[in-house]
Amino acid sequence: MFIKSVKVINFRGIQEANFQFGENSFVLLAAPNGIGKTSVIDAIEWCLTGNIGRLKNSYDLRSTNASERKINVSGILKFKDARSEDRVSVEVCVKDGDEEHIICRKQEKDELECSSRGVEIWVDGKKHKKDDWLGKYINQNFYNYHFCDVQKSLGIQNEKRSSLSEMFKEFITDYSDEERVAENLALFQRDADLKINKKIEAKKKVEIQKNSVEEELEKLADTPSFQEYPKVVMYDGEVVDLQGKDRKFLQEQQNNIYSCGYSYVNDILKEKIENHKNEELCKNLDSLIQNLQENKENVKKAIRAGLDRNTTCIVECTKKIEEYEAVILDRNSILDRGKTIIKFNNASFTKRYFEQKKQEIQDLNEKIKNLDETIRAFSDGNEIIEALTNLIDKKQALAEYQRLRLGEGVQVRCPVCGSEKFAEIETQQILKEASDFLEVNKTNLNKKVEEKELKKRECNELKDELILKAKEVLKTEIQKETESRENLLNVQKSTKEFFVLQKRISNVVKDTNDIYWWSEADNLIDKKEKLEKKQISKEEMNKKQREVEYVLNLLNFKIEATDSDQAIQNKISSRVEKAPKILVFTKKILIEKMNALSYMIQDQEIAELNKKLKNSQNMIEKLNNEIRQIKQVKEWAEVHEEKIKRLVAELIQQEYENVGPNLYKFYKKLSRINTIKNIKIIPDGVENQVSLTDETGKHVVNILSNGQLSVFILAYFFAGIVSRGNDEKFKIYFIDDLTACMDDVNMLSFLDLMKYLLKEKEGPVDQMFFATCDERIEKLLCYKMDGCEIPYTKLTEKEFPKSIEEF
Repeated sequence: MFIKSVKVINFRGIQEANFQFGENSFVLLAAPNGIGKTSVIDAIEWCLTGNIGRLKNSYDLRSTNASERKINVSGILKFKDARSEDRVSVEVCVKDGDEEHIICRKQEKDELECSSRGVEIWVDGKKHKKDDWLGKYINQNFYNYHFCDVQKSLGIQNEKRSSLSEMFKEFITDYSDEERVAENLALFQRDADLKINKKIEAKKKVEIQKNSVEEELEKLADTPSFQEYPKVVMYDGEVVDLQGKDRKFLQEQQNNIYSCGYSYVNDILKEKIENHKNEELCKNLDSLIQNLQENKENVKKAIRAGLDRNTTCIVECTKKIEEYEAVILDRNSILDRGKTIIKFNNASFTKRYFEQKKQEIQDLNEKIKNLDETIRAFSDGNEIIEALTNLIDKKQALAEYQRLRLGEGVQVRCPVCGSEKFAEIETQQILKEASDFLEVNKTNLNKKVEEKELKKRECNELKDELILKAKEVLKTEIQKETESRENLLNVQKSTKEFFVLQKRISNVVKDTNDIYWWSEADNLIDKKEKLEKKQISKEEMNKKQREVEYVLNLLNFKIEATDSDQAIQNKISSRVEKAPKILVFTKKILIEKMNALSYMIQDQEIAELNKKLKNSQNMIEKLNNEIRQIKQVKEWAEVHEEKIKRLVAELIQQEYENVGPNLYKFYKKLSRINTIKNIKIIPDGVENQVSLTDETGKHVVNILSNGQLSVFILAYFFAGIVSRGNDEKFKIYFIDDLTACMDDVNMLSFLDLMKYLLKEKEGPVDQMFFATCDERIEKLLCYKMDGCEIPYTKLTEKEFPKSIEEF
């Protein structure tokens, strides 16, 4: 198997490159630091696994929280100048026998082990599946088994003992099947405990049932002696021959017998309740009769007014009072309100009287109207008259007016009276005529005004007379309605109790709906006497009460101290509804039938309980046997689990004892200066923890220098390759720039080991990648490969892109 080529885009220190390795078993990456050697190896690992082991370990140590993890991830995968939307892409061509496989991984996010939808993995042009070539050949231990780098030599000092056990797991026989058997036995023990607990719980439930059955049997120990079922048929449809009837039938018949008992009690209670109602009715009738005798006249008044039904008459009185009080009587409204006052039929305000006064007022109003028109005629031109008066005072006004008008050449008339002679009169004469006219006009106007005022006074006096009489009539009506309302309220108050009691009684006694019937005491007395004749004596009532208590006691019905007859009747109503038609009923027959049925039912119950008891006992015994058997198997599993674990531990101990010396041989061969004489891998007795010590028991990581630890890791790397041998499917390995520790390495031994692993046909290594920046090591490796005729591929600085910066 060979890696033939790697094509890289935007991966770490390489923007874009295509590396060709051919089919040579040794690939030497010889170039200065920072040129991209490690990026090539990282690209192969990332393409095949999606991870870079050396970076992932360091990244996890640095990133202790989400904030640091977010910062530290930047630049871990992408080329430094790549854009955020650019994708990282690596394509690896692997030749496996006669077949070639192309693995391609592409990703947009700058992070390791990305599981988002932005990752694409293609194998031979198809999307990656678990059963394709990549899924079969590459696993989670890829970095641990196939890489040797300086990061591992530095990291071993930080490894916990539990992690060291993982390092040497490949050197130990796989006891997973045996351990799985032991684990299964432990699981079986836990399952056994669960089953035992379930069985114990089931047993407890059965024991509770058994105890309950025993308690019921104890209760039924005093079963009454056998009694024959009476042949008298108590109810319609009753079966008196119960030979061979099952428990269900007997219980149904028992329920019918009980229902008959309750029905019998219910009939007695009905009589008692009815008698109690009659007693209450008679008491109420007594009260009604007494009330009627005290208020007979008021009761009749109330009936006539309808107060037995409602208070409409009182409401109507109140409305009238409010209506009358709201009437406004003044000079403007009296003629309109007069019609309302007439309706009261008062002798002091008759229709004739009102019509006469109304006519007089209307006649006066007509005269006032005519006087108004005359006054208005006399008053026309008042402004001119006043103006002329002022002109007379000035002596020259009318003369000037005459002169101006004559000068205009038009006909001149008197501006006061319109006389045509105005143009012919002398100026002095004009002034005298005007003065005389004003005197006469004022005298006439004053007379008319005085006459009008006189008529108005007469009219108002007539209206005031009407208003006075109307108010007296209205006051009388208000007083009348107020007295009527007071009388009605008094009647209502005195008869309220009567009508309340009457309605209560009439709801029970429905002989008549005629309210006048109830206002006659003789009718009520007659009704009371009839009801009293139906009353049951106190002695008889006490007897019936004892009968009820006795039968209910037989039926196991508990009567509370506060239970009334009605309350008892309500409680037993559901049983009464189910009762069949009773044909014959006596207490003696009831008792005999109940006892006979109780014996028959209890006899069958005892038989069934004994059967349940036996079944419970058998079940408890069965569960005890099952618990005992499970415990025995569990104990066997405990013993064998311990044996398997002890044997595996002993075998692992022996193998660890052999691994140490074997690893020491490689270390001794590769180390130039040996400071220890042995390597021991000692299990600590704690699961998955081992200690790595020298011959004195001191921890190797504390004794060796950094260079020697790198040699130790190199020895561990080669020992692992040899130990896995041909069991490893992917036999391609990578050694990344161990230049820093090469001074501690026995170079001749190292080169011989490399030659041996690469030259051996069907050996444990198909192809080895080696990266170095040391020219001396480069020349030694090339010399050794040429001398052994091992074909190899060497990539130098010129094969790497020029614009590369190693991170």
